[in-house]
Amino acid sequence: MSADRLEWRFDLRPGAYFHDGTPVTAEPVVRMLERARKRPGVMHIVPIAGIAVQEGRVIIRLATPSALLLPVLAHDSAIILAPASFDAADQAVQVIGSGPYRITGITEQEVAVEAWERWGGVPPAIHRARYLSAARPETRALLSESGQANAVFDLDWPSERRLRDAGHVHIVDIASPRTTLLKLNVGHPFLADIRARQALSLAVDRLAIATGLFGNADRAATQLLPEFFTDWHDKNLPRLYTDVAQAQRLLAELGWQPGTDGILLRGDERFALKLLSLATRTDQPLITAALQQQFRRIGVEISIIPCSPAEIVAAHRDGTLELAMFARNHMMVANPVAVLMQDYAKGGADWGAMGWNNPDMIAALQTLASGAAPERAAALRQQIVQTLQAELPVIPLIFNRRIAAFDKRLANVQVDALERSYNMAAMRWAD
Repeated sequence: MSADRLEWRFDLRPGAYFHDGTPVTAEPVVRMLERARKRPGVMHIVPIAGIAVQEGRVIIRLATPSALLLPVLAHDSAIILAPASFDAADQAVQVIGSGPYRITGITEQEVAVEAWERWGGVPPAIHRARYLSAARPETRALLSESGQANAVFDLDWPSERRLRDAGHVHIVDIASPRTTLLKLNVGHPFLADIRARQALSLAVDRLAIATGLFGNADRAATQLLPEFFTDWHDKNLPRLYTDVAQAQRLLAELGWQPGTDGILLRGDERFALKLLSLATRTDQPLITAALQQQFRRIGVEISIIPCSPAEIVAAHRDGTLELAMFARNHMMVANPVAVLMQDYAKGGADWGAMGWNNPDMIAALQTLASGAAPERAAALRQQIVQTLQAELPVIPLIFNRRIAAFDKRLANVQVDALERSYNMAAMRWAD
């Protein structure tokens, strides 16, 4: 990095080859990065002025300094593929990478790989593997239980409990950067006043959900970011808590009064909202059922609508979304600033706030993104988490875990909390 932090120079590892045998040089790297800049994605949050080849190096020039360049380059949208992966119209027609495994077959649901003999690192002990995409965690658990899969990732808690009794598997359970949260349309007339959002938060019994549904009290979300984020999780921040009476008082201040069936009325308005919940997540129906009962205690009626991720995005964009629940990965880019900048920019984003704006917080995020004031970083992070806790543009519910099951014949297994690698090249057969 140059002294003014505007130019970054990257030397490529010598002797690296794509899986079609062509060398990994600066030219295809620059081509792929330029391609990523032209497409939707996280590259746009970095002020890149230009990308070029210079004496075999990749040179990235910035318009202003940024602490997010390296995390963004580690995002999957910046993947480097061989030129032969694309047709004349620049559409990807095959996946030719440069890692320890090359793809030998691919369908919509399955990928077959084998070890790449020209890989410059330590040769993998496992020579061939198949990756199968199974949307539902109970399906993945059955594949592990029956011995049809040697490694299964992202299990739900009921499946984990069942698999712990299976003698042929080893369970790994680690902290995750994901938080299950309730997204609110802050522009909705029922939710625009902060007291309404506070009331909904006060109605949620997170401890009951965490212990009753997941058997782990520590999963109750006390703030947006879990302790996984050592620099962001503020142990001194007043915890989110449950207080039904206080929630009812706040709603009464807003003019809401119980109707004959207990649901709140304000003139001709009935406090009824639709909650979109991901149909493929087995834990979500349990959480939404609990929320439905807990909100009814304060006179708020919630209708649960199972849906796809695309439907949540569409409802955000056309303004019809009222409530939505999902697990947000705050390390989708390897620095939470990048995710928070997207989620809590003016007006929000698909997987963040909706109809909410806090200029001071946006300015704090921009300062952190620039890396310009490292001496103020801790105070700025504290300002951000305090703002999110106070104004509740989203309501944190549950801290997530990453749970995987491995056949005991596998050794040196690892689970990546950041969801970037299955670490298969490091695995070996125990026998």
